[in-house]
Amino acid sequence: MLLMLMQHWREIVKIAINGFGRIGRSVFRILNNRENIDVVAINDIFDKGALTYLLKYDTVMGRFPEEVPLEGDILKTQSQSVKLLAELIQHLYLGRN
Repeated sequence: MLLMLMQHWREIVKIAINGFGRIGRSVFRILNNRENIDVVAINDIFDKGALTYLLKYDTVMGRFPEEVPLEGDILKTQSQSVKLLAELIQHLYLGRN
C-alpha cells in the first residue's frame, strides 16, 4: 500500500496559477522547485514584463533566488518554462450576484 502511494506521488501534477499578485507569486515560489509539480501557465492581465520584475524583486519575499528571463510570453526558471497568459476569465463563479 505504501509503495502504491509513493508511486502515485511521483506523477507530475500540472498547475496553472490564475492571478500573479502577492499570493500567486508566493505560490509560484513554493511550487517552482518541487519535482512532482509543473507550473505550466500563469494568467494575469497585468504587463508581462512588470510581472517578471515583481517576481524578481518582491519587497516582502525578497529577491527571487535565480535568474528569471522573459522570452516572449515564456517565463523561464532553472527548472521550469511557464507560459504567461493575459485572459480575462468572465465565466468563473465568484459567489457574487
